[in-house]
Amino acid sequence: MRRRTGKKDSVIAIIIPTYNEKENIKRLVQRIYKVLPWAIIVVVDDSPNDETLKAIKQLSKKYSLLKAVSRNKKQGRGSAVLAGFSYAKKHYDPDIFIEMDADLSHDPNELLGLIKRCDKKTVIIGSRYIKGSKIINWPIKRRVVSKLSNLLVRLMLRISLHDNTNGYRCYPKEAINYLLSRKYISSGYIVLSEVAYVLMKKGYSFIEVPSVFSTGVGEHQMLICLSFLMRLWVFLNLDFKHKTSGEIKNFLFSIRWSLM
Repeated sequence: MRRRTGKKDSVIAIIIPTYNEKENIKRLVQRIYKVLPWAIIVVVDDSPNDETLKAIKQLSKKYSLLKAVSRNKKQGRGSAVLAGFSYAKKHYDPDIFIEMDADLSHDPNELLGLIKRCDKKTVIIGSRYIKGSKIINWPIKRRVVSKLSNLLVRLMLRISLHDNTNGYRCYPKEAINYLLSRKYISSGYIVLSEVAYVLMKKGYSFIEVPSVFSTGVGEHQMLICLSFLMRLWVFLNLDFKHKTSGEIKNFLFSIRWSLM
Protein backbone atom coordinates (compact mmCIF):
# COMPACT_ATOMS: atom_id res chain seq x y z
CA MET A 1 0.00 0.00 0.00
CA ARG A 2 2.99 2.31 0.31
CA ARG A 3 3.93 4.05 -2.91
CA ARG A 4 6.10 7.03 -3.73
CA THR A 5 3.97 10.12 -4.35
CA GLY A 6 6.69 12.60 -5.24
CA LYS A 7 7.92 13.33 -1.70
CA LYS A 8 8.02 10.08 0.25
CA ASP A 9 6.49 6.64 0.56
CA SER A 10 2.99 7.13 1.90
CA VAL A 11 -0.15 5.23 2.77
CA ILE A 12 -3.01 7.24 1.32
CA ALA A 13 -6.67 6.94 2.26
CA ILE A 14 -9.44 8.63 0.28
CA ILE A 15 -12.75 9.12 2.07
CA ILE A 16 -15.91 9.46 -0.03
CA PRO A 17 -19.33 10.07 1.57
CA THR A 18 -22.24 8.78 -0.52
CA TYR A 19 -26.00 9.16 -0.56
CA ASN A 20 -27.77 7.49 -3.49
CA GLU A 21 -24.68 7.61 -5.73
CA LYS A 22 -24.86 4.15 -7.30
CA GLU A 23 -23.80 5.18 -10.80
CA ASN A 24 -21.41 7.99 -9.91
CA ILE A 25 -19.42 5.96 -7.39
CA LYS A 26 -18.56 3.37 -10.05
CA ARG A 27 -17.16 6.00 -12.38
CA LEU A 28 -15.34 7.84 -9.60
CA VAL A 29 -13.62 4.76 -8.17
CA GLN A 30 -12.43 3.71 -11.61
CA ARG A 31 -11.05 7.20 -12.30
CA ILE A 32 -9.27 7.35 -8.93
CA TYR A 33 -7.57 4.00 -9.42
CA LYS A 34 -6.25 5.12 -12.79
CA VAL A 35 -4.38 7.89 -10.93
CA LEU A 36 -3.67 6.20 -7.58
CA PRO A 37 -3.92 2.41 -7.96
CA TRP A 38 -2.42 1.89 -4.49
CA ALA A 39 -4.83 4.17 -2.59
CA ILE A 40 -7.22 2.93 0.06
CA ILE A 41 -10.73 4.17 -0.72
CA VAL A 42 -13.26 4.22 2.11
CA VAL A 43 -16.83 4.90 0.99
CA VAL A 44 -19.17 5.89 3.81
CA ASP A 45 -22.69 5.27 2.58
CA ASP A 46 -25.79 6.84 4.16
CA SER A 47 -28.21 5.68 1.46
CA PRO A 48 -31.62 4.45 2.71
CA ASN A 49 -31.43 1.48 0.31
CA ASP A 50 -28.56 -0.88 -0.43
CA GLU A 51 -28.07 -0.13 -4.14
CA THR A 52 -24.98 2.06 -3.63
CA LEU A 53 -23.55 -0.47 -1.18
CA LYS A 54 -24.11 -3.31 -3.67
CA ALA A 55 -22.27 -1.33 -6.33
CA ILE A 56 -19.33 -0.77 -3.98
CA LYS A 57 -19.15 -4.43 -3.00
CA GLN A 58 -19.20 -5.44 -6.66
CA LEU A 59 -16.35 -3.02 -7.40
CA SER A 60 -14.35 -4.32 -4.44
CA LYS A 61 -14.01 -7.67 -6.23
CA LYS A 62 -11.75 -5.87 -8.68
CA TYR A 63 -10.27 -3.29 -6.30
CA SER A 64 -9.21 -4.97 -3.06
CA LEU A 65 -8.40 -1.66 -1.33
CA LEU A 66 -11.94 -0.37 -1.80
CA LYS A 67 -13.83 -0.53 1.51
CA ALA A 68 -17.37 0.40 2.53
CA VAL A 69 -18.90 1.68 5.75
CA SER A 70 -22.71 1.51 5.77
CA ARG A 71 -24.75 3.74 8.11
CA ASN A 72 -28.22 3.11 6.57
CA LYS A 73 -29.56 6.62 7.12
CA LYS A 74 -28.51 10.17 6.28
CA GLN A 75 -26.46 11.60 9.14
CA GLY A 76 -24.67 14.43 7.34
CA ARG A 77 -21.67 14.71 5.05
CA GLY A 78 -19.37 15.96 7.79
CA SER A 79 -20.06 13.08 10.15
CA ALA A 80 -19.70 10.62 7.25
CA VAL A 81 -16.23 11.94 6.44
CA LEU A 82 -15.21 11.77 10.11
CA ALA A 83 -16.48 8.18 10.26
CA GLY A 84 -14.36 7.39 7.22
CA PHE A 85 -11.30 9.00 8.79
CA SER A 86 -11.83 6.91 11.91
CA TYR A 87 -12.22 3.68 9.93
CA ALA A 88 -9.12 4.31 7.84
CA LYS A 89 -7.04 5.25 10.87
CA LYS A 90 -8.10 2.15 12.80
CA HIS A 91 -7.48 -0.31 9.98
CA TYR A 92 -4.63 1.25 7.96
CA ASP A 93 -3.07 4.19 9.85
CA PRO A 94 -2.53 6.25 6.66
CA ASP A 95 0.06 9.01 6.34
CA ILE A 96 -2.28 11.15 4.23
CA PHE A 97 -6.07 11.43 4.25
CA ILE A 98 -8.14 12.90 1.44
CA GLU A 99 -11.84 13.73 1.36
CA MET A 100 -13.79 14.22 -1.85
CA ASP A 101 -17.38 14.13 -3.06
CA ALA A 102 -18.99 11.21 -4.87
CA ASP A 103 -20.91 13.20 -7.49
CA LEU A 104 -17.92 13.67 -9.82
CA SER A 105 -17.60 17.33 -8.91
CA HIS A 106 -13.95 16.78 -7.87
CA ASP A 107 -11.45 15.73 -10.52
CA PRO A 108 -9.27 12.72 -9.52
CA ASN A 109 -6.56 14.00 -11.85
CA GLU A 110 -5.85 16.69 -9.24
CA LEU A 111 -5.11 14.15 -6.47
CA LEU A 112 -1.35 13.95 -6.96
CA GLY A 113 -1.07 17.73 -6.89
CA LEU A 114 -2.83 17.84 -3.51
CA ILE A 115 -0.70 15.04 -2.08
CA LYS A 116 2.64 16.50 -3.15
CA ARG A 117 1.98 19.76 -1.28
CA CYS A 118 0.76 18.15 1.94
CA ASP A 119 3.09 17.96 4.96
CA LYS A 120 2.82 17.42 8.72
CA LYS A 121 1.52 20.91 9.48
CA THR A 122 -0.22 21.79 6.21
CA VAL A 123 -3.68 21.00 4.84
CA ILE A 124 -4.24 21.36 1.10
CA ILE A 125 -7.58 22.52 -0.32
CA GLY A 126 -8.83 22.26 -3.87
CA SER A 127 -10.27 25.78 -4.15
CA ARG A 128 -12.99 27.04 -6.46
CA TYR A 129 -12.26 30.70 -5.81
CA ILE A 130 -8.63 31.41 -6.64
CA LYS A 131 -6.90 32.23 -9.89
CA GLY A 132 -6.78 29.23 -12.20
CA SER A 133 -9.92 27.60 -10.74
CA LYS A 134 -13.08 26.92 -12.71
CA ILE A 135 -16.71 26.11 -11.86
CA ILE A 136 -18.78 24.24 -14.45
CA ASN A 137 -22.59 23.95 -14.60
CA TRP A 138 -23.46 26.00 -11.53
CA PRO A 139 -26.51 28.30 -11.69
CA ILE A 140 -26.15 31.89 -10.55
CA LYS A 141 -28.24 31.39 -7.38
CA ARG A 142 -25.99 28.61 -6.17
CA ARG A 143 -22.85 30.62 -6.87
CA VAL A 144 -24.28 33.54 -4.88
CA VAL A 145 -25.16 31.34 -1.89
CA SER A 146 -21.71 29.73 -1.96
CA LYS A 147 -19.97 33.10 -2.13
CA LEU A 148 -22.07 34.49 0.74
CA SER A 149 -21.43 31.40 2.85
CA ASN A 150 -17.69 31.72 2.37
CA LEU A 151 -17.85 35.43 3.15
CA LEU A 152 -19.69 34.69 6.41
CA VAL A 153 -17.04 32.17 7.41
CA ARG A 154 -14.25 34.63 6.74
CA LEU A 155 -15.92 37.43 8.68
CA MET A 156 -17.31 35.50 11.64
CA LEU A 157 -14.67 32.85 12.20
CA ARG A 158 -11.71 34.93 11.04
CA ILE A 159 -10.70 32.25 8.52
CA SER A 160 -8.65 33.69 5.69
CA LEU A 161 -9.43 30.99 3.10
CA HIS A 162 -11.09 31.85 -0.19
CA ASP A 163 -13.00 28.55 -0.20
CA ASN A 164 -14.14 27.20 3.17
CA THR A 165 -16.91 24.95 1.89
CA ASN A 166 -15.38 22.78 -0.83
CA GLY A 167 -14.89 19.22 0.39
CA TYR A 168 -11.79 18.41 -1.67
CA ARG A 169 -9.02 18.39 0.92
CA CYS A 170 -5.80 16.61 1.77
CA TYR A 171 -4.75 16.23 5.43
CA PRO A 172 -1.62 14.90 7.16
CA LYS A 173 -2.22 12.13 9.70
CA GLU A 174 -1.28 14.47 12.55
CA ALA A 175 -4.22 16.72 11.70
CA ILE A 176 -6.60 13.77 11.50
CA ASN A 177 -5.45 12.47 14.87
CA TYR A 178 -6.32 15.84 16.37
CA LEU A 179 -9.66 16.10 14.56
CA LEU A 180 -10.75 12.66 15.74
CA SER A 181 -10.05 13.61 19.35
CA ARG A 182 -12.69 16.37 19.25
CA LYS A 183 -16.46 16.70 19.29
CA TYR A 184 -18.30 18.80 16.70
CA ILE A 185 -21.39 20.95 16.93
CA SER A 186 -22.36 20.34 13.30
CA SER A 187 -22.71 17.25 11.11
CA GLY A 188 -23.29 18.38 7.52
CA TYR A 189 -21.23 20.33 5.01
CA ILE A 190 -20.53 23.02 7.59
CA VAL A 191 -18.14 20.64 9.37
CA LEU A 192 -15.68 21.75 6.69
CA SER A 193 -15.63 25.24 8.18
CA GLU A 194 -15.49 23.94 11.74
CA VAL A 195 -12.53 21.71 10.86
CA ALA A 196 -10.67 24.61 9.25
CA TYR A 197 -11.31 26.76 12.29
CA VAL A 198 -10.06 24.27 14.89
CA LEU A 199 -7.01 23.27 12.84
CA MET A 200 -6.00 26.89 12.33
CA LYS A 201 -6.36 27.44 16.07
CA LYS A 202 -4.07 24.44 16.57
CA GLY A 203 -1.42 25.99 14.34
CA TYR A 204 -1.96 24.17 11.05
CA SER A 205 -1.46 26.03 7.79
CA PHE A 206 -3.78 25.81 4.80
CA ILE A 207 -2.76 26.09 1.16
CA GLU A 208 -5.37 26.54 -1.56
CA VAL A 209 -4.65 25.18 -5.03
CA PRO A 210 -6.72 25.77 -8.17
CA SER A 211 -9.43 23.19 -8.81
CA VAL A 212 -11.94 22.52 -11.55
CA PHE A 213 -15.32 21.99 -9.92
CA SER A 214 -18.03 20.36 -12.03
CA THR A 215 -21.57 19.82 -10.82
CA GLY A 216 -24.95 18.87 -12.17
CA VAL A 217 -24.41 15.11 -12.06
CA GLY A 218 -25.19 14.55 -8.37
CA GLU A 219 -28.62 13.59 -7.04
CA HIS A 220 -28.88 16.01 -4.11
CA GLN A 221 -30.36 19.51 -4.38
CA MET A 222 -29.54 22.59 -2.40
CA LEU A 223 -32.32 24.13 -0.32
CA ILE A 224 -30.95 27.62 -0.69
CA CYS A 225 -32.70 29.66 1.97
CA LEU A 226 -32.66 26.93 4.62
CA SER A 227 -29.02 26.15 3.98
CA PHE A 228 -28.08 29.81 4.25
CA LEU A 229 -29.90 30.28 7.57
CA MET A 230 -28.55 27.05 9.05
CA ARG A 231 -25.01 28.02 8.13
CA LEU A 232 -25.42 31.43 9.68
CA TRP A 233 -26.69 29.86 12.92
CA VAL A 234 -23.84 27.37 13.07
CA PHE A 235 -21.23 30.05 12.37
CA LEU A 236 -22.50 32.13 15.26
CA ASN A 237 -22.61 29.19 17.66
CA LEU A 238 -19.18 27.93 16.65
CA ASP A 239 -17.65 31.36 16.95
CA PHE A 240 -18.99 31.96 20.45
CA LYS A 241 -18.26 28.44 21.64
CA HIS A 242 -14.55 28.74 20.93
CA LYS A 243 -13.99 32.36 21.94
CA THR A 244 -13.19 33.90 25.30
CA SER A 245 -15.48 36.51 26.88
CA GLY A 246 -13.12 39.30 25.81
CA GLU A 247 -13.09 38.06 22.22
CA ILE A 248 -16.89 37.87 22.22
CA LYS A 249 -17.14 41.50 23.39
CA ASN A 250 -14.77 42.61 20.66
CA PHE A 251 -16.75 40.59 18.12
CA LEU A 252 -20.06 42.19 19.15
CA PHE A 253 -18.46 45.63 19.09
CA SER A 254 -17.14 45.04 15.57
CA ILE A 255 -20.64 44.06 14.39
CA ARG A 256 -22.18 47.12 16.02
CA TRP A 257 -19.53 49.35 14.44
CA SER A 258 -20.03 47.82 11.00
CA LEU A 259 -23.81 48.47 11.17
CA MET A 260 -23.49 52.13 12.14
